Amino acid sequence: MDLRINERDFNRFADALEYAELAYNDIYDIRYNEFISNKQLIDATIRRVEIVGEALGHISEETKKRYPEVPYTTAKNMRNILTHAYSTIRLEDVYETVIKNFPNLISNIQFICNTNKLHIEDIDDTEHYHQQNQSNETQINPQ
Repeated sequence: MDLRINERDFNRFADALEYAELAYNDIYDIRYNEFISNKQLIDATIRRVEIVGEALGHISEETKKRYPEVPYTTAKNMRNILTHAYSTIRLEDVYETVIKNFPNLISNIQFICNTNKLHIEDIDDTEHYHQQNQSNETQINPQ
């Protein structure tokens, strides 16, 4: 099975990875009581979890079929709760999700990004080459 993905999905995975790592790295070594006593950390963590859910919620169906190990629907649902049902947010759920689920999520997304990095770089190089040639043609043959 071809595991390559399009550039848009690659960028969404890269965003999800960045914010998942930030959320996890901020709280992995603190206790829940420390977490809930730090309003800025709570806000930052919630926002980062929202971004992860937003990014994963926009992955194409084709890519989701290639990489079914990523919890796309769960991430999107959590994002929707954090964004739209904020009065029902249970901080322990946010904390537990990041502490318990993000390490595996991060690992899965790192694999996807690493698997597709060279493919995306090839696309970027090809696009850059075509843009350069178009630019050179315009300079050589101005119309």
